[in-house]
Amino acid sequence: MIYDMRVVLETAGDGTWAVHRLGARGEIVEEIRGAIPVSTLCRRLGKSRRQAYRYLKDGTLVAVGKFLGEWLVDPQGVDLLCGRARRHTPLPASARVLFPEYDFADLHPIRNAALIVPKIMEMGDRREIAWMLRRYPARWLKAWMAREGWRLPPRAARFWSWWLGTPPPCARRLGAPA
Repeated sequence: MIYDMRVVLETAGDGTWAVHRLGARGEIVEEIRGAIPVSTLCRRLGKSRRQAYRYLKDGTLVAVGKFLGEWLVDPQGVDLLCGRARRHTPLPASARVLFPEYDFADLHPIRNAALIVPKIMEMGDRREIAWMLRRYPARWLKAWMAREGWRLPPRAARFWSWWLGTPPPCARRLGAPA
């Protein structure tokens, strides 16, 4: 085991890690089992590190954190990319009205997260919002708000930045014409 002030890492014999985040009194606040280092992910997929980092940036993979100089990723997205994903959690049936221009059965919570999250943040009701908060980790939603929150209408952006505890997104600036 490797100890840190707030995180305890345990290794399993199969190359995966368990990450335990500790509270102020030493109690386990969050536990993630099966986290996979990017190097192991690259070997399993036959992809480069650069491609793995692209998956992290676009939200296909969720980073658990960077420990000992190596990024650890959440196992759920890894299973999807390796082709052995468990059946994904479908969107709530009530969300069908939010996506009239898409084939609702083809929407995948991981692959189409960049489409699903803003629609639910802007127009979702309690069921869809509860599903979104259960489905996507808070750290992923915060990163999405910092990166893409400017796409939301101002009222929704202010609410979700308050809810997630992030600074309100500013308008995206476009470069000067060439």
